Amino acid sequence: MNETFKNKVIDKLAGEWVEKIDGKWTFAGVLLEYGDIVGERWKAEKTMDPYIKDYLKYVLPFVKEKALEKYTREDFDAVLEQLPILKANEGLTFNEEKNRHICCIIKRVLEVAEEKDICPDILWGTNYGVSEHNTEETLASKEHVKHRKSLTPEEELNIAHEIMEDPTQDGQLFGLALMFCEGLRNGEACAARFRDVRPFKCDKTRSVLWVYKSVVSGTNQEQEGGKTSNVSRIVPIPQRLLKLLMERRAWLTEKVLNGEIEIDDRLMVDIADGASEEERAEAYVDGLPIACKDNKYATLCAASDLTTAGRVLLKKVYVKQEMLSLIDRDIRKPGRTEEGIEEKDPTVYLFRRNLGTHFYLLGLNDNEIQYIIGHDIEAPDDERNFYRNEERLYPIALKMEERPIVNETEMFRKAYVPTESAFVEKNISKKELHIPIGNDAERIRILIKQREAGLDLKVGIEAYGVEVTGEYEQYENCSEHGSTLNITEQYQRTYRKKAKRLNEINQKNALAQEDDLAEE
Repeated sequence: MNETFKNKVIDKLAGEWVEKIDGKWTFAGVLLEYGDIVGERWKAEKTMDPYIKDYLKYVLPFVKEKALEKYTREDFDAVLEQLPILKANEGLTFNEEKNRHICCIIKRVLEVAEEKDICPDILWGTNYGVSEHNTEETLASKEHVKHRKSLTPEEELNIAHEIMEDPTQDGQLFGLALMFCEGLRNGEACAARFRDVRPFKCDKTRSVLWVYKSVVSGTNQEQEGGKTSNVSRIVPIPQRLLKLLMERRAWLTEKVLNGEIEIDDRLMVDIADGASEEERAEAYVDGLPIACKDNKYATLCAASDLTTAGRVLLKKVYVKQEMLSLIDRDIRKPGRTEEGIEEKDPTVYLFRRNLGTHFYLLGLNDNEIQYIIGHDIEAPDDERNFYRNEERLYPIALKMEERPIVNETEMFRKAYVPTESAFVEKNISKKELHIPIGNDAERIRILIKQREAGLDLKVGIEAYGVEVTGEYEQYENCSEHGSTLNITEQYQRTYRKKAKRLNEINQKNALAQEDDLAEE
């Protein structure tokens, strides 16, 4: 251990700074108690003294009022905001290299605090983790190469395993599930309530989430709309998320009926006089936030709660810190809002960009993607309110159901077609077209075009109580009519292979753990 650095810290700082507040370590306390670990990378004499001086001048005066675990990312950002002023008072010029250096020495104390189980490193995955030894040119190069805009299939599978299986999990994880599956911003996820989950009128087996609220920045106070005018939208809910939400709703209802959760009449909406105990319990749960604070079921999360939970999740599933730090650095640059990057949180940014990638692969057009994600619709002849019509929204829901992991997808079913002497296995792609009828039209005209050359197009129509007549023309050469590439089969096959591989690894690890326990 580097005792020299600790001794120097004690010589310079001991007696001047409070080490604990209400029994909790302060920033200075961690630096003094664990200076040997904090400074283990800084062994040169010419490095130690300047670093200790920087702690003393630029950091400690601004982090002395409360225990380290009480500080937030915003508190440390405020420390950095003082740096140009302090440098100017010294007659010195502030530069980005100095800013990165202060970020690094702050981050080092947080890393040690987490290592010693004092508090989580809330700066993990932020631009505080960018190495101070990088030049601007090096960082620009790394951003270009490593700034991913989507997750890998392995990362998605691991994330789904953590947040998509347990209806009794902490509320923050439900907020992350809404962000991961629906592309919600963290403030929007915080404001979602169970009553905002509603079935399609044309198909009660499928549901949507009404997104029209968010929380005020820095609080868990609910507000209509949000920081952009595009918050209000209706988003189809994937199958696995809907199942999880319904299981959560039933679990909470049972807790209310058992007296484990006390009903707050202020959250009761549209409850009829004389309603049964079960009806009252269900009505109360419908008013609860989906993303509650820990296990405080009636308390909304703040956006920062989901930011913290998102970092913990991404760290747990082995998303690399450097990649997130580069994203955080990029999205916080001045002018990013003007370029269409509205998110200031790497988890939100990554989840939303990842969902956009899936939508592109699923065949949603630009307008549909912009609507679901909550961006401006750029096409002048399309408007957001058009998508409130189920005739526009329902086909999007069907496309979204082909996304793996969050849906129970089985796009390609095996069939056996008889030949003269054997059975030949073929893949059959089955598509269902649901047409909600919103008027008294007597006739519906359906035009179906084959988009890729290959097997003959087969069309079958089933209808109930409706007389069906149909005809279609089969083109011999599809290329004359335009062709596009449908990669859904390959896309889903990739996820199936990755899931199978991860299951094999997990089973192998489980067997190894059983063997270890048996030996003990």
